[in-house]
Formats: sequence, structure tokens, C-alpha cells
Amino acid sequence: MDIHGMGFHLLSHIALAGDFPASSASRLIPSPSYRRKIITELKSKKLLRTYYRDGLRSYRLTAAGRRMLLEEMPGRFCKALDAPQHLKSDPARRLRAFQLAQTALAMEEAGIRIFPDEKAALFMDAARPLTAPLLLPAYYSSLEVKALGIEATKIKNGRFAGVLLAPKKVWIVYHAGEGAPRWYRRSEIKTRALLTHLLCRVRLPGKYQPDDVQAILLGADMEACARQLAAEDCRDARIFRFDQTYEQFHFVPESREGIWLLRLLLDEAVLERLNRTLSQGLLPHDSTASIENDGFTQDGTPVLFSFDGDGQRLTNFVRALRIHGRKGRAFCFDFQLAAFAGYAKDTVSFQAISAEKFRKQFY
Repeated sequence: MDIHGMGFHLLSHIALAGDFPASSASRLIPSPSYRRKIITELKSKKLLRTYYRDGLRSYRLTAAGRRMLLEEMPGRFCKALDAPQHLKSDPARRLRAFQLAQTALAMEEAGIRIFPDEKAALFMDAARPLTAPLLLPAYYSSLEVKALGIEATKIKNGRFAGVLLAPKKVWIVYHAGEGAPRWYRRSEIKTRALLTHLLCRVRLPGKYQPDDVQAILLGADMEACARQLAAEDCRDARIFRFDQTYEQFHFVPESREGIWLLRLLLDEAVLERLNRTLSQGLLPHDSTASIENDGFTQDGTPVLFSFDGDGQRLTNFVRALRIHGRKGRAFCFDFQLAAFAGYAKDTVSFQAISAEKFRKQFY
């Protein structure tokens, strides 16, 4: 089989996920007719089967599909396919598998390494520094983190989907799913603490500092972001909210604009250029101020740069403004405007940056 073809690529994602959402195949093969042709061909070769239960349709590998992948690329698939797969049938477990699959798709679309043979085996040994080359950016799913063995039991209740490593940052990645995700703050604090210790002190000492470990929340679209921001007033402590577990918690939609935003978060040089451009004419950032800020207008109005989708900083900014009875200004991209302005209401005046014009100017 052509290992560079779309059929093989689809099977590769199914192998990583175990249970791959059928609706997400369009992200790999956008053309409906070509997608049908590929899937029909894979089924005719008995490499792929459809699984439908409880209203959830997915693709799973057959035994022949598993054997073929192991024969073609053992280095890529031995960890995922060597052991017998015990795929779950209950809806909650399957939806969780769907989230992991969708997260891996978003990472790959942003040009991030997701397959085991493309990156260092970072979570295979929790006791000593990594000696192999660290190829970045790279994404490690929560299933790969579980290779830690007994160490991983400390964070078994964590809802993270994986860990994204960039040259200067580490992001613990979450997925919002179809609605407001479950959130157990104590479990997530443990998750951050364990991964920070492992990455900053054990496996990659000196590469990252604890403050470099922050978070990303993936969601279907910016409406999902609006729902997460609105959950601030929810009384149910089990529902996700921006709650200071991370100082930075970037929301990234799984849209064309969101994938581009994910690439931007990885590009320190362009982020710095954009910050310098927006800072022109502003008074400098004041770290001692009681209101989160990236600078002030000449009349003293606090200004926040929200284009990076950082929901934690935005909520901090809005809360402080309301406490002090003040107004603020913020910059965001045009695709973020409705969600952010709806949350901040009359407290913050937003200035939208055209994402299309920005791409043309900075790239």
C-alpha cells in the first residue's frame, strides 16, 4: 500500500485514536466523492470497518488493517498496535476517544509532529534526562503520557488531551468536546504539577521553566469559547471555567482561523512583532498595576492584547475592570470579536484585527 497516500494517512489516524470519528474524515480528505472512494476501497480490502452505536459513527481498524500498518511502518505503530486493543463501547469513553482524535488532527494541521517515529520518546522513561534529540514542535497525546506507568496514576482523573512542546513553551492541551467539559480543579493542578516536574526538572532540565507550562483549550468554534466564558457564573464546580489553574489558557477553535492561530502561538518572532506594532503609541506595560494589562492609552485606559485567545487573561482583565469601576480596551482578531465582546459587554471596547490582512503582512 502507498504509505504516502490518503488511505494510509486515514488508517494512521485511526490507529492512533483506536476509535476515529467518521465525521472527522473530512478534515483529512475534504472532497466528498474522493473520501467515499478511499473509504470504500479500504473497506473492500478489509482494512477498515464502520462502528455505529448510540448515535455515534466511527472507523476502526480490522485485524488485517492492524497487520498491514505494523508491516509497513513498525516504528510508527508498534506502541499503538502491538498489544491487543480493548476498544470501549460506552458513549462517554468513545466521545473521549473522539476528542483525542480531533486534537491530533488539529496539531497535524498546524504542522506539529504527532506520530511516534517523528519525535523523541519523551515519556518512556520518567527517571532520567532525555538524551535523544528533541524534535520540535511535537505533540504527545495523553495515551503516550500514560507510558509513564505508575507515575501516570497520579493524574488518572486529569482531563487533558495531551502535551504540546514548542522551543520556548509547553502547553497542556484540553478539548472542549460538544459542550462544557468536565473540570476537576484539584486533578488539573496535579496534572500541571506532575508534568511540570517531569519536563522541567527530570527529562528536560534547563530547557523550560515552570512558568513556561501553560494551557490550550480546543473547541469546535468561537461559539464554544463564548460558552466557556459564560460558565464563569455557573454554580457547578465540575463545569470548566478559567479558574487560575493556569496563568495563560488559550482558546483555539478547530476552524481554519484557529489552526492558523495555533501556528501563530508557536511563532515567537511574529508574536513579538505584533506586540511591538500594537504597543506603538501606548504607555508601557505596568506589572504592578491592579488590572491585567499590556499597556495604557495616553489617558490611562488599560489595554489588553487578546488576539492570542488567552481566556484566563481576558477574564482577569474584565473582573478587575468591574471591581474598579473602569473601562478598558482590547485588541483581538475579527473571528474572535463576537465571543469576546459578548462576554465583556460594556466593560471593554474591542478593536478587531483582520486575520486575513495580518497573514498577508506578517507572513
